[in-house]
Amino acid sequence: MVINRVAGGLLLALLLCAAPKAGALEVEGYPGSIWGGLSYDDDTRNGANSAGMGFVNQGIQWLTIPTNAHLVTYAEYRRRARTYKPEYFDTGGPVVGAELRWEYLTLGADYYWEHLVGATSNRVQYYGTVYYTWTLANGLGWAEALPGAVWAQATYDNDPYSGSGFMAFVNQGIQWVTLPGNIPFITYVEYRHRTRSVNQGYYDTKGPAAGFEFRKSYFTLGADYYWMRELDGPQNNTTWAANSHWQVYIAFFMSWDLKPGS
Repeated sequence: MVINRVAGGLLLALLLCAAPKAGALEVEGYPGSIWGGLSYDDDTRNGANSAGMGFVNQGIQWLTIPTNAHLVTYAEYRRRARTYKPEYFDTGGPVVGAELRWEYLTLGADYYWEHLVGATSNRVQYYGTVYYTWTLANGLGWAEALPGAVWAQATYDNDPYSGSGFMAFVNQGIQWVTLPGNIPFITYVEYRHRTRSVNQGYYDTKGPAAGFEFRKSYFTLGADYYWMRELDGPQNNTTWAANSHWQVYIAFFMSWDLKPGS
């Protein structure tokens, strides 16, 4: 607990430190972003379920080091909620952090004043994230493009409620046509995996999915069928149970840089 408080204080001090004096070091940018998503599924094992999650983030990009990594500190607010067993899922609260951002890799640490249902879990978390996208579109004829993506995140902390975790997906799509209004229609297949070190029976899932979506500007609207497997028990139960279901969803993402001229 003492280590958490010290590390949290250092992160907060780094985030809130005064801007450099004129002629010393010019701040490179003020990157920020907002993301949110709503979903509804016909979960036949646990009952119909609605969920929502999101964050809003504002950072300061201080400098770029020789390995072409950007040093960024940030403040963020996070929220996550669902109708099924919210005591094992619902969280929210403010965060301060610092990270190094490469083109496809981010390494960082943050301090999270997390509020759960009936509990709090203020803590430092260390994380690494990989995100890479691609689009294949040469000489297809039968489709406009083949967009795909892979994303993975590993986290480490001593949170007694959820512990350390790992999440990932790999996705390959087919962009069949662009509808009026510049709205691409995409079908895709995907594999998902999610696990954590505490209360796995309420969190761990894995399996393939197939779906379709429409994308417009900052919004994505879609539906998928998830052949999901989940751990059948509250703790270290290793019995996997089937829970396949349809899900419909809408998501929003927008990023910015507040530095003049960006």
